Amino acid sequence: MHLRICMMSPPAIRGLAYLVREGEAGHDVWAYLPEEERVMRIRSKTAANRARIARTAISYLDLRYLPVNLNHADFAEGFSESTLGDRKVSVVGLAVPPGENAVYERIVAFVDAETCVPLKIEFYETGDRLRKVLTADPDSIASEGPIWLAHSMRIRDLKSEVETEVVVEQVEVDAELPDRLFTPTQLERGRCLR
Repeated sequence: MHLRICMMSPPAIRGLAYLVREGEAGHDVWAYLPEEERVMRIRSKTAANRARIARTAISYLDLRYLPVNLNHADFAEGFSESTLGDRKVSVVGLAVPPGENAVYERIVAFVDAETCVPLKIEFYETGDRLRKVLTADPDSIASEGPIWLAHSMRIRDLKSEVETEVVVEQVEVDAELPDRLFTPTQLERGRCLR
């Protein structure tokens, strides 16, 4: 999986861009910092120690859990049936990234039975303390080619008392894109904003 995220607003973070690439050793993240006009690599082993992204409730590790179709997710536990609002959901445990720097001890997703999109994800720290809650707006879920995706979501960090709204404006899934688009060099200033 390769994922490129471009921040458009608020104005203070416009141009901030992230590239997430899945490799044999886990997920690596590159960040383009517009104020410094440079790309910084954040290895998966050290990403857990990084602070929030641009004063948001999202950490570098959280990027891999944004609510998209979970047909290919790594599950850690079995599931149970439940409801969330008026929607039927499967409650499943997601695999926590391996390594001694893992921030979360347990991750629980409430996955919409119709679209396979998580409507809610709970992130627990050691000691079963709820750290973050990600909720997707069910009315924003739409089909994007072969997958379903939530276009509006909120992430609440209970420890830092910060909440971030994420609005997805443009998505390209399985497009015929050259591999060179998913390299750190493509995070140069302005590339994501065109």
